[in-house]
Amino acid sequence: MLPARVAVLAGVEHLGPDVIVLDERLPDTTGSHARHEIRRRRPSTSVRHLYHPASIETIRRPVADTVLIARELETLRLAAQGRTNEAIAKAIDVSLSTVKSDLRHAIEKLNARDKAHAVAEAIRRGLVDTDLTASIASIRADASGTGANRHHMPARSRRSLPPHLYRILIALAEGLRASDIAARFGLSVHTVKTYLREVYAALGTTTRAQTVATAMHSGLL
Repeated sequence: MLPARVAVLAGVEHLGPDVIVLDERLPDTTGSHARHEIRRRRPSTSVRHLYHPASIETIRRPVADTVLIARELETLRLAAQGRTNEAIAKAIDVSLSTVKSDLRHAIEKLNARDKAHAVAEAIRRGLVDTDLTASIASIRADASGTGANRHHMPARSRRSLPPHLYRILIALAEGLRASDIAARFGLSVHTVKTYLREVYAALGTTTRAQTVATAMHSGLL
């Protein structure tokens, strides 16, 4: 019998499905890991997950144990829109230190490595909507000229994102620093930073958090 991961990938390549539903608990891997490989090999296939009750409980428990307050969620949502910490502070009318504190607490509660990773986790758990619709605070900020929403839809389709940039994007969503990404792929930090700029240009984004949110909205992640 073929390993589950090999069987799934072989089936996708042979059948070329438009949609595939994966069990999150596979014998030799997880649905999430298989999803990344499927999207790398066949970007046009939409991947959906089937969760068992125990899996759902595992996903929900960290949130239930450490609930994010409304302001922390708002801070993450504005970060996903590409706002800097300073712009977030103006948008929700708090100090910069408060924004940094809220982000730090959100990162800790979501067991994330950095702001971009926290945004990715919040989106995966359904705490932040991937459509990035402007909140009341952002609308108020935009009206006063203190922080226009610079979110754009991807400039390229996911099919045209080169594999080497897609690898960088996945690492970015994991909260890895440029030095960590360089070590993982055997690249120089300078090369990684160049690739990051290319990812930003491809997705029409300006920050790490916005890049991750945009990629998830477009189906890249």
